[in-house]
Amino acid sequence: MRREVIGMLDMFNSAAITEAVRLLVQSRAKLAADCGASDTVQVGSTELFREGPGRPAYPITGLSIAATLQDEESEPEPVTISEISSLTTLRLASPCSGTYNVSRAASIGLAEPRLSLGSEAAVSDGRPEAIIDPATSALPAVAVFERKGEMSCDGGNRVYRQRRVVDVYYVRRRRVGEEAGVEQKQAVQALVNLLMEDMYLGGTCSDCWVSGWDFQPQQQEGYDWAALDVSLVELTVEAWRVWDK
Repeated sequence: MRREVIGMLDMFNSAAITEAVRLLVQSRAKLAADCGASDTVQVGSTELFREGPGRPAYPITGLSIAATLQDEESEPEPVTISEISSLTTLRLASPCSGTYNVSRAASIGLAEPRLSLGSEAAVSDGRPEAIIDPATSALPAVAVFERKGEMSCDGGNRVYRQRRVVDVYYVRRRRVGEEAGVEQKQAVQALVNLLMEDMYLGGTCSDCWVSGWDFQPQQQEGYDWAALDVSLVELTVEAWRVWDK
């Protein structure tokens, strides 16, 4: 007797996590629900847009944060965030004019990204030596690569804790006359600060933190001839997954 397959067990959300990291380094967050002609935007986490230290007291009102809404089929639409209603809800000063669908990778981001990068295509998934061409790639660029992971049953026999290590590479071209290493370290400082902005990575994890950095990773050797600096920031990500079967 053949048993009907109802659905697959999903214990591995690597693509969602690395996508969230790629968006975060562009100062963006993925929409969690479609948004069309509305002043309410649902995301996995609003932490990227919340300024100041300390725990939030929602709603956070009186804001005027310049942002853009976009998806794969639309140009960025300028909007203004006037309220952070909760960990997952943003309120706009006025309804957006376009329609932005989750199925088309809709996202909202800061109008002025906190990290200086090249084009949108300059943020890619993979190791830098495989996806960045020193001669033709738009620089500065970021490469995101999940290097390793582990899973344990800390939560019992049906709840598993996953811990992943994600490498975030920042590649830039050295300029003539710049002070050795200063600009590189400033760029890494900005990247570390940005990655620490959202401990929930757009709602894809329960916790994440910068666990280290390296100004001279192994990949640097392959780019010395092209006067490129390669820096590595290591991000540790924890997520709880339910064995629902």
